Amino acid sequence: QLSDIVKIAKEVPVINQINLHPYLYQSSLDTLKFCNENRIVVEAYGSLYPITQYPDGPVTAALIEPQHRLIATAAQVLFLWVRAKGAVIVTTTNRSERLVEYLALGKLGPLYQAEVNAIDAAGAIPSSDIESDGWLVIMTDPTIPHIDHILKYRRFISCILILQATALTYFVYVRSLRRASPNWETMVCAGSVTIFFTASILLTLIRRRATARVFGAGANV
Repeated sequence: QLSDIVKIAKEVPVINQINLHPYLYQSSLDTLKFCNENRIVVEAYGSLYPITQYPDGPVTAALIEPQHRLIATAAQVLFLWVRAKGAVIVTTTNRSERLVEYLALGKLGPLYQAEVNAIDAAGAIPSSDIESDGWLVIMTDPTIPHIDHILKYRRFISCILILQATALTYFVYVRSLRRASPNWETMVCAGSVTIFFTASILLTLIRRRATARVFGAGANV
């Protein structure tokens, strides 16, 4: 927790990089306030989520009016919203036209406070409708039965599928050796070690991904 770090650190953190966009703004208020009070710069990544992953959401509609007023793109308006929150914009692209679009941000004026408020209101959805997973934020669709449970246990499901694939591979391997080789017992032992060693590596990678702290995910208060 960021507050614990500030209490004991000899050097207070200078920057805190967090996932920040209108759908996460309400849940980030305490962190933003704490960083401001302790002179910690907030870097915002994932700010284009509303238009890249949830284009039909309410925030997209709230961007239209400032887009028309400023003759700007939806991405530019979202970045202006980030600026209005006092955060530094962190983004990336491999397309030259996107770079031109982002660099042109400096030529645009700020959002009106009414426009910022409208975007805030559009993003103020119930926290139970959004799930944060490191770099990725997944909007769960309430029209799909039990989709939230599928998302919650997706790593467990991945482990089960790997174990099933391992068992099937082992079964096919043993049957083929019994028919083709007189020394099939020795080959089964060697093959079994290889198959199960590979499966254990895959399961370990999944477990580490589930428990490891995602780089750049930032800290909460």
